[in-house]
Amino acid sequence: MVPAYVDEWTLSVTDVTPLAHEIHELVRQDETARARALLPVETPYDLPEPIARPLGATQA
Repeated sequence: MVPAYVDEWTLSVTDVTPLAHEIHELVRQDETARARALLPVETPYDLPEPIARPLGATQA
């Protein structure tokens, strides 16, 4: 599985350290709206019920 993960499933790796520092600084300055605008959009992943149930996962 490791070769598949490394060679097939991983499409790219992006260093987001500078972005994290920028967001952190905005939060420290109480600029939370500006900080939130820099966060990536997250898309929920729908798990099939047979997988979600044993994991205790719920749909948002």
